[in-house]
Amino acid sequence: MEIKTYIKSNWLTKNPKRDGLTPTLFLMSLLLFSSFIYLNNLFNAPLWMSATFDSVFTKHEWWRAWTTLFAHGDLSHIIGNLFLFFPFSYYLIAYFGYFFFPVFGFLAGGLVNLIVLQTMPSYVSLIGVSGVVNWMGGAWLALSWLIDRRESRGRRILKVVAVTIVLFVPDSFKPEVSYLSHFLGYFAGMASAIIFYYLFKKTIEAEEVLEHIPEDENYVWGKDLEFYDEEQYFIDQQLSDSPYHQKES
Repeated sequence: MEIKTYIKSNWLTKNPKRDGLTPTLFLMSLLLFSSFIYLNNLFNAPLWMSATFDSVFTKHEWWRAWTTLFAHGDLSHIIGNLFLFFPFSYYLIAYFGYFFFPVFGFLAGGLVNLIVLQTMPSYVSLIGVSGVVNWMGGAWLALSWLIDRRESRGRRILKVVAVTIVLFVPDSFKPEVSYLSHFLGYFAGMASAIIFYYLFKKTIEAEEVLEHIPEDENYVWGKDLEFYDEEQYFIDQQLSDSPYHQKES
């Protein structure tokens, strides 16, 4: 009889390792508050928060690549980003810890901005947390694909492609949107996830619970997940249907 091994549960199917809701709500409040300051020109925020090629690379104000993550053009801009920020932040923090996100996630978002700014006109500002949101999405999808191996690779790939198309591929293109920051953020998130996974692979795979199931064409599953010989199972079924068959209480 052949014994096949299946993954019954893993790192992602178990309860989260830490609270992800409280820090996520804090980050969302911070993004909303900083965007409010920027939009209302409080503390001269537009003068020091946003990033342009000239301000970053000519004036060497490198910190703008990160402060601009907290600035948004209008309410719909920030709400649109928070729509995906909330679930991805919750799960990344809950399952993978604060260092991976938000620390490394926002660090990567600023680095993506430095790359994107070099492709933009010197006077055009790059604002918003979209690059980080796409980083989060790419990171979560890659980690899910690597960790949750209960299904075949093909099915997992199809799921990643489907979610990517639905959530991250735009249905229309707007000239005021930097799709390069979205693209780079998404694939930077995937790359970060792969590095993270292989750094902590032993710890993550130690959470897997394996199930060993005998498989043979002469055996079938009973209602109580026990194995019966196929011929004996047929006889038992015939007896149970007979009016002369008695059952003991």
